[in-house]
Amino acid sequence: MDEQRIEAYLSLIQELLNCASGEEVPRLSNYPELIGAELVQVMRAFAEMMAQQGQGNAGWLRNFAGKIEAVNYELPRLETKLVADALLQQGFQQYQQSQYPQAWESLQQSLALYQEIEDKAGIASSLGQLGSVQRNRGNWDEAERLYQQCLAIETELGDRSGMATSWGVLGDIQRNRGNWDEAERLYQQCLAIETELGDRSGMA
Repeated sequence: MDEQRIEAYLSLIQELLNCASGEEVPRLSNYPELIGAELVQVMRAFAEMMAQQGQGNAGWLRNFAGKIEAVNYELPRLETKLVADALLQQGFQQYQQSQYPQAWESLQQSLALYQEIEDKAGIASSLGQLGSVQRNRGNWDEAERLYQQCLAIETELGDRSGMATSWGVLGDIQRNRGNWDEAERLYQQCLAIETELGDRSGMA
């Protein structure tokens, strides 16, 4: 990686840090020759330097580098992912405010976009949140179906923390149905992973 190219990467990173939210993809589109694994590598190194200096944007930059990598450096897919991420966050906030119909709509939209770009982690997150909406409505069968789908993807991705959460919620569903043996089995699976991960809060 020559010095001139590093300077170009750093200049682009500064543009991304300074631009308004939602302008990131248009800015990247101006430099198609820079989009790739090297840019992500420099972004992560720069984010680490920012973190050491206590600069607040370090987490955002690290996260954004991960998003570029997740869509295989394809800008149209990145744009779709950013919209899906925003809808997922919106759905989660609506869920927290007990706005279940609105949350359901936002999460369904995010799920469709994640499926379009084959973002498995995003699909799992959307399915899990949709399951939470159904659980809070008391729709146990539908909640279980959604969490099982979420769990299957988390297992495929090796997302141990996500798997533990899904098993714990599936245990809650069985407990609410009065299926004590099945609930215990699921809680034991959840506990085993949380113990493996050293998640003291989850274990408790």
